[in-house]
Amino acid sequence: MTLLCRTAANLYWAGRHLERAEALARVVREHTALMVDLPTRVPLGWDALLAIPGTPGVTTIGNDERAVMQRLLADLTNPSSLAATLGHARENLRTTRPVLPRGTWRIVNELTGAVRDGIDSGVRRSGRDAFCERIIASCQRLDGFLAGGMSRDETWNFYRLGVAVERTDMVTRVLDVRAGALVGGGDDLGRDGLYRDAQWMSLLRSLDALQMYRRTTGAMIEPRRVLRFVLHDGRFPRSLRFGLDRIDRLTADLPPAPPVRAATDGARATLEAATTEPETAEALSAFADRLQTDLIVLDGALDTAYFTGAEVVDPEGGDLVDSGP
Repeated sequence: MTLLCRTAANLYWAGRHLERAEALARVVREHTALMVDLPTRVPLGWDALLAIPGTPGVTTIGNDERAVMQRLLADLTNPSSLAATLGHARENLRTTRPVLPRGTWRIVNELTGAVRDGIDSGVRRSGRDAFCERIIASCQRLDGFLAGGMSRDETWNFYRLGVAVERTDMVTRVLDVRAGALVGGGDDLGRDGLYRDAQWMSLLRSLDALQMYRRTTGAMIEPRRVLRFVLHDGRFPRSLRFGLDRIDRLTADLPPAPPVRAATDGARATLEAATTEPETAEALSAFADRLQTDLIVLDGALDTAYFTGAEVVDPEGGDLVDSGP
């Protein structure tokens, strides 16, 4: 099969943007629920959310809920906002319509229309839960539609590779920001760990992982077990191990590119080095930073090998080609 480099890149970034939008909606929903449930003396603010997608201009906003939500959900000048992210996804999918199942464009327009029509209610606390739930359901509907209608070829591989890379990256960001405040925390998190448990449960819900954690471990909330599950469980699709395994399988099915293989091996080595779960916020943050750096290296290797016109030969006889600017 022959696939244009620009098409491969757009499929990859469509997967990344759609996964980012769904993850962001889930994190916002769960953080809002947690803020409502916790007493005001627990040290948790709205501005912590801005650090998860790497939002520019954090220092100019402070801890004002409405300002944070406006910046995070609706601000089109912020490339990390939900509205901007879904706009990028729509453009990526528009340019790849010839290789996608019929009906994709209709679902994409419904999704972006839901954001346009409901963004004000998402900024307001009273309508935020329903807004985020609608975005999550719409993203999953689109992902399921593509999963049920796409041949398992390079087109599928590049789209799913984008999903896998973004999902793994977002998990490291959630761990860095959310778990970092819990690992090694002090007494201000509540007598007998009551409020600490609520925050660990919220972290798991942010990854859609609470039920599977309980089913897999059969345990109550224990920080070390939670970290072990999120880092190393090979069967849960939002664990770091599962994500890196997925990236391994998808890149193995693409035309060989040694820098991509080296980058995936480097990310796996970083995870394997975390055999003992980090016991301090500093250790967890350092681990998350290393893995994020590995994923940046992987993203660059993918761009060089497949998206910028480099000639990469398919062992089965096809080529990834570019037709020029």
